[in-house]
Amino acid sequence: MMRVAIQRYSDSLAAGALMPAVMIAALFGGVAEGIVIFALASLILFFFFVPPYLTFEIERTRDAVNLSLFIATGTIALYLIGALNKAVEVSHKLADEASLMQQRTSVLFAELQHRVANNLAFLTAVLDQKARQFDRDDPIGCVLSAVKDRLMAMSRSHRRLYDPQRVNEPIGQYLAELCSEQISASGLPVTHSIECDAVVLDLGQLVPVALIVSELITNCLKHAFKDRTDGHIAICLQRCGSGQEVELIMNRPGFAGGQLV
Repeated sequence: MMRVAIQRYSDSLAAGALMPAVMIAALFGGVAEGIVIFALASLILFFFFVPPYLTFEIERTRDAVNLSLFIATGTIALYLIGALNKAVEVSHKLADEASLMQQRTSVLFAELQHRVANNLAFLTAVLDQKARQFDRDDPIGCVLSAVKDRLMAMSRSHRRLYDPQRVNEPIGQYLAELCSEQISASGLPVTHSIECDAVVLDLGQLVPVALIVSELITNCLKHAFKDRTDGHIAICLQRCGSGQEVELIMNRPGFAGGQLV
């Protein structure tokens, strides 16, 4: 219909008027459908729009050139569309494989975390049982209790740090949860406050920072609140200098020095 409508303006537009049908068929139907439409378009162009009309004869050289250009253009277009469709199929296949691998990795990661947590819990229970066999002031019992506390701190840090959904969270929320959990486990009437800049650390930096904070909290709970009915731990983590370094300060009100890490 387009070819008939523009015929009175120019015979040189014959190929361009039929090519959209070929490209639409190949893009939405596939290369095989595009080849069928291309063959039909070539026959229609040759039979109806190349003089002498309604024959398969060619009188003018330019008509032969136009028909040859139409066939060459259609062939190249079909080849490119076929390559594009193949690339899209490959990309979809790779995306599906990547999604499957991600699911498998998540399952394996969760299983690994579960086993590590169970092992740490088992070791903690064994050490606690052994520590109870000694007096509170016995050096061996003190060492076993210290090791048990260290394992418990590592277990808490491990459980929170290696959650894939929390890797990109600011460290302030994690430190608040870590401090709250350790204070709750101690049973002491101690409160805490967290003042942190919006700092996001990678896993290699987050692990040692978390272990340092956990150790400092443990020391505070053991030594800073003796003979006190209440207490407060303040944690401050802020950027300093050019922003490539952070400063961690822990103290309790009334103690001016704090602990600078």
